[in-house]
Amino acid sequence: MSYSVDLRRREVAIEGAPEIHLDNKKLSYMPQQFLRYYHTRETVEELVLDIHYDEKFPIFVCEDSSGIYIQVGVISYDNYIPLQQQPCQKIIYGRKWRVEPELPTSEII
Repeated sequence: MSYSVDLRRREVAIEGAPEIHLDNKKLSYMPQQFLRYYHTRETVEELVLDIHYDEKFPIFVCEDSSGIYIQVGVISYDNYIPLQQQPCQKIIYGRKWRVEPELPTSEII
């Protein structure tokens, strides 16, 4: 079985999955509920690199003993130190968002 749908790395169509052709007949689409996902740190990094963000909000994709996670940073001044005592802005790290390997790509985005 072959599909003309451009499946990202680590996305696999389930048996009998429908392919929907768009009006322009140049593109086709497969609904995400007909895909199985096998994400790794590398495939999540590929997704993050494909999206353009404001440079003040760096996105980090990491992996630890609990699995893959995404962490957003903010380049800013520290909220807990008086502004006059800070010579420059720095990266302030936000919470870690866990990414299960089976998580649909659209939910990672």
